[in-house]
Amino acid sequence: NMLTPIELIRATLDGMLARGFGRIVNITSSAVKAPIDILGLSNGARSGLTGFVAGLARNPDIAAKGVTINNLLPGKFDTDRLAGTMQGAAQKTGKPIEQIRAAQQAQIPARRFGTPDEFGAICAFLCSRQAGYLTGQNILPDGGAGTGLIQITFSAFPSISLSTQRSSVGSATVNLIIDGDVTFAGEGL
Repeated sequence: NMLTPIELIRATLDGMLARGFGRIVNITSSAVKAPIDILGLSNGARSGLTGFVAGLARNPDIAAKGVTINNLLPGKFDTDRLAGTMQGAAQKTGKPIEQIRAAQQAQIPARRFGTPDEFGAICAFLCSRQAGYLTGQNILPDGGAGTGLIQITFSAFPSISLSTQRSSVGSATVNLIIDGDVTFAGEGL
């Protein structure tokens, strides 16, 4: 959750700088802002990656050359992984999975889980030329569940849709590095 992404960044950064364009998006977890008790070591590794990215992204030798580095810290998205954890909770408690799902959604101000399409749209935006002034940020798409005072949300882009596959983003760390040009378009931009 920390060393592999750092090595991947190191392996691709020079080429991006030479071309004058690059986007690095680390997909970690909302656990960076609110650690999850059963993810002890993972919480620490993700926080370490977040700190590394913050320092690297703000280096003028990188930021001034068209390369942005940001973190996505997703909350609960409707993925296979989330379905699996709810199934496990249902088996452990004897409650119907629908009751587990409803209880978890009730804790989110949006009263639902995010969709893979919404997640993909946020990530696509971060990889676009339009996000060239956004670097060193921790983006928390979580339906309003985060309790921090300052957050970046993407509720301003309700009409954006991408075709994505259901995946197990959940709390896994995924690194997306875009080395070419990605165009992002949508209403209200």
